Amino acid sequence: MMVVADLCRNQAGIFLFKLFKNDFIKILLMGAAGFTGLVFKAWAQAQGHEIFALKADLTDKQATVLKVATARPDAVVHLAAISFVGHADESAINGVNVVGTTNLLHALTSLTNTPKCVLLASTANIYSNCEVSPISETQVAVPVNHYAMSKLAIELMASTFFRPVAYCYSAPI
Repeated sequence: MMVVADLCRNQAGIFLFKLFKNDFIKILLMGAAGFTGLVFKAWAQAQGHEIFALKADLTDKQATVLKVATARPDAVVHLAAISFVGHADESAINGVNVVGTTNLLHALTSLTNTPKCVLLASTANIYSNCEVSPISETQVAVPVNHYAMSKLAIELMASTFFRPVAYCYSAPI
């Protein structure tokens, strides 16, 4: 059985490997201290990639723009979020997840050299309690909580900034 971090690490790793072949790249990583971020960071560094762990409040647009400009990444892996489904403050979920991601995407598009790859972590939660396994991305999204709604909003929003957009869905364990 694959745990969530392994699933995301493998999907992200495969995507980045195909995109960059054997090049060593600079990856801007949000959420580096989280469960999935720690595993992805270790994996990417073991592959020889340079990790720039963004330590900024993504809801602060100016700080985000400055930090991203400093990093000048070849690729971006965005794993930062309020991810607890039962989080009591819906405004915080939307502020961090939706507004924070919007600020990040604006910062990335303001770069002279935009990254080749922007990978956003999403969730299978956007499909509610889907009885189909594995869940296809053609499945109709039916988010039933604020966390899932914020992740779906991020997916839709990201497609207005970059094409193609890669998502990393966490699967139930």
